[in-house]
Amino acid sequence: MIPNQKLVVRIYKGYESVGYNEIYGLAKDKIDFFAVGVAKTLMELTYRFDTNQHMKINEKLYNMMISGDELFGAVQTKCEAMGDEYSEIVVERKEDK
Repeated sequence: MIPNQKLVVRIYKGYESVGYNEIYGLAKDKIDFFAVGVAKTLMELTYRFDTNQHMKINEKLYNMMISGDELFGAVQTKCEAMGDEYSEIVVERKEDK
């Protein structure tokens, strides 16, 4: 992790990939959608909001999170369901923010 800039997450035996492989076999595309969202959300919550104050998870916070004014973007670069050793997610701060 580079604070306020980049986070790389590796997931070994993640339930999304393992479950997909058990049901469908090898995936043709990356499928760890939940993990991508969690990694991105962690960076958004950590660097977009004042984490020194108690935040209530409510409709206001939810609407702020989905407003489209994101600081970070996330991509899955490796996927265990596609045969990679692990799933990897890279979250990076957007250039224009």
